[in-house]
Amino acid sequence: MGEDSIAIQIEHWKKQYKEVLKVHSDDEVAYLKRPTLLEMDHYHQIKNTQDEYQALDYLFKQCVLEDKAYDDEFLLSAGKSLITQSIVDQKKTINRETGQDEI
Repeated sequence: MGEDSIAIQIEHWKKQYKEVLKVHSDDEVAYLKRPTLLEMDHYHQIKNTQDEYQALDYLFKQCVLEDKAYDDEFLLSAGKSLITQSIVDQKKTINRETGQDEI
């Protein structure tokens, strides 16, 4: 995909998912949507009953927006980035005193 076509695709994804995250390493790039609460719940169920690697694999595959093969190490790293970003966003929106979402 050329730069113009990927920019158009990103705009399309933003309309569909509201936010698109770009995760990259030296040689790979992935565009991801933010995980839904249901996807996060399923991630935690897999993590608690199986292992973290399978849970990260599940989460990445649910959120990746392009249908292509990724290196396992990149996939796991990108999954961890999704978890980290979700934790940061949760801290921004939840009022610690009341426990209520402030969005």
